[in-house]
Amino acid sequence: MESDNPSHYKKPIQTADAIMSQMTPEENIGYLRGAALKHLCRFGAKGGQTLDKAIMDVKKAKWYLGKLENYLKTFKADGADLQDTPANVTNLFKDKEKK
Repeated sequence: MESDNPSHYKKPIQTADAIMSQMTPEENIGYLRGAALKHLCRFGAKGGQTLDKAIMDVKKAKWYLGKLENYLKTFKADGADLQDTPANVTNLFKDKEKK
């Protein structure tokens, strides 16, 4: 679909892939999560509050989530796993006494 990948995004390498090539796996996971969240948080606010803009933001969030899913599957296939580190946002929601 043109709206999912407009002509100004058609380059030899996707910008997201160029960015990811310069980061660690953990940074790539954070980047993709953050990009998806960015589009959900600004849901329909960029360029006017219309349903078309909201739909575009949802499509962009889905694109980043799909890219994240594929990245995690590849990460797992390579034998890696996520570490339970303080940087993992899920740790923010754990009961402090149970840590």
